[in-house]
Amino acid sequence: MRNFGKNLNRYDFMKPFIYTVYSGIVFTLSVAIRVFFKGLRKKQPVGQLALELFIDIAVCAFQGLLLYPVYKYYKDLKANRFLPEQHTLNGNQPLNKPNYHPIQGQA
Repeated sequence: MRNFGKNLNRYDFMKPFIYTVYSGIVFTLSVAIRVFFKGLRKKQPVGQLALELFIDIAVCAFQGLLLYPVYKYYKDLKANRFLPEQHTLNGNQPLNKPNYHPIQGQA
């Protein structure tokens, strides 16, 4: 059985998610630009087309903001190849708390 905790590159599991979100952003932008120019050729109101283009760009920017923490974590894992200390939900105590022994003479 393979040891999943130590020797596995965890950032490899994040690649499909990151590439899917990137491709979704690129696809949304390409469709938005295509619809904008297609509307211009059909003589639709420019204000309405510009508003729809702006909304689509804002949606892509929001997707990018949501992706940024995941992408930053991916880059950190790829560069350092370690998983930072994890904490529980109640309080800020580490899950794997080290077993420190008090120094002799101190209680």
